[in-house]
Amino acid sequence: MTRPCGSAARVELPVYERLGDTLSAAITWGQIADIAYKRGDYDEALRIRREVQLPVYERLGDTRSAAINLGQRSPTSPISSAATMTKPSASTARSSLPAFERLGDTRSAAITWGQIADIAYQRGDYDEALRIYREVQLPAFERLGDTREVGLAWVQDRRHRLSARRL
Repeated sequence: MTRPCGSAARVELPVYERLGDTLSAAITWGQIADIAYKRGDYDEALRIRREVQLPVYERLGDTRSAAINLGQRSPTSPISSAATMTKPSASTARSSLPAFERLGDTRSAAITWGQIADIAYQRGDYDEALRIYREVQLPAFERLGDTREVGLAWVQDRRHRLSARRL
């Protein structure tokens, strides 16, 4: 394993590992991945998410954390390799949807659908992006009664419709 970044992680990680507290160690590794990302070491951040954090969540049966981890590895998230940043993949973003739906986590599913719509938009598939915003994401936020997210979804929809007309 690589040497942890950040003073708190250097102190906490060995303690968690010595105690056998794998969940706390995985969370600390996630903080290390965040630091690596902020320092511009995207490949190391992705490696930590994929090789250190995700296996722990899967082993513990923590479906929600595993799904969030998968979402953090999607091309629209902050944690992504330089190679995948140039080729966004809706399939990577979709990989966390079944877990969110199984858990009944409507908010996380709606956010993930928004990421998928963003990818469709970036690829020039404006009709698909608009369909997802209108038919999937917006109704989910309306069911949750989340007026802030409903407003943001409407703004996103309007922005994409206007830019699609210009093309």
